[in-house]
Amino acid sequence: MKVRKRKIILSLLAVILMFSLVAPNLTSAESAGLLWKSKRFGDNLVVSITNVHKGWAGPKFPRTTTPHVNVHVDKLNSYNNRVAKEIANYHVVKYKKQNKSCIYIYESKKKKTVMDQCATSWNTLVSKATSAMKSFAQAISPNDNFTLIAVFSAAAVTLYKLITSFIPVYPSDAIPDGEIVYTEADFITEAQPSNDLTGYIEETADGLYDSIQEDVPIAELPTLTETSIDNVENINTLYVSPANDTLKVTLDVGGNNSDLDLDILNEVPRYTVENSVGTIVKTGTMGTFIRRLSVNNTYEYEYRNTVSISTSGLPAGDYRIKIYMFKSIFPEIFPELTQQFYINTNRTITNFSS
Repeated sequence: MKVRKRKIILSLLAVILMFSLVAPNLTSAESAGLLWKSKRFGDNLVVSITNVHKGWAGPKFPRTTTPHVNVHVDKLNSYNNRVAKEIANYHVVKYKKQNKSCIYIYESKKKKTVMDQCATSWNTLVSKATSAMKSFAQAISPNDNFTLIAVFSAAAVTLYKLITSFIPVYPSDAIPDGEIVYTEADFITEAQPSNDLTGYIEETADGLYDSIQEDVPIAELPTLTETSIDNVENINTLYVSPANDTLKVTLDVGGNNSDLDLDILNEVPRYTVENSVGTIVKTGTMGTFIRRLSVNNTYEYEYRNTVSISTSGLPAGDYRIKIYMFKSIFPEIFPELTQQFYINTNRTITNFSS
């Protein structure tokens, strides 16, 4: 009897010890709470972003004191909100090294370093980080490629605000008061996974991650239902009202979130007019978005932005107008919207394609 009791006690102690070793990895993100969670997309995909919290953040940052955020991509059951399949769990760490800003992303389900790069500004890195996570999720869940574009498009602005705002891990030679020190010899205590991203992310000649080249531009996405996205629903209405010597360009953005104007529409779009050989002949900015009720009952909110562009002095020929929205922050996720027009010799402007 005593032997049996002893075995039971030892078994319980072993379980407790095992849980104490594993628990930080499993519970740190949960205890941090969610900062943002999307609605269901496509085949019940959701993305959620935790608040900044301290914990294990991959083999490069194994200490349980590392400040980081988690980005989860999950597939839910069709009949409730419970997770049926975890697609990806990203641990995102900001750190400083040799006077540069760095972002490290480790995906713990596939045990893969998705990104570990440094640059001179956080803005550049956030764009790369968002694109890298999207590309990685598409690679491991190819049947959800189309939906994942929308998932990360909705999460992009929240990721940008979060990653650029929370305090990075600093190197030992530049320690702000009270901050955690990054010493490479201390933090890299486990074997480093390969940073070879072949098959996950395509890298362009200039070194920027550019996975959007295989994606459908946001402007061409079909209208999404109001239950499928939490932020931007539609950026596909761009049209030109032609008149003699004037182009009236209108851009409509629709969504079902009352905070859309705060989260998405705080950047003024800019435009360029290019001739048939791609030379920019005019450039400028549009105005601010004005909220209005949807005329077709498709959206709860719709925002309109218009600008009149003079074409006086332009010779007859083919031209293309491009509207750049969010271009300075997320070029990989929000490509430009374009529309072509033709100027006749009698100065009549004809819109011939979109």
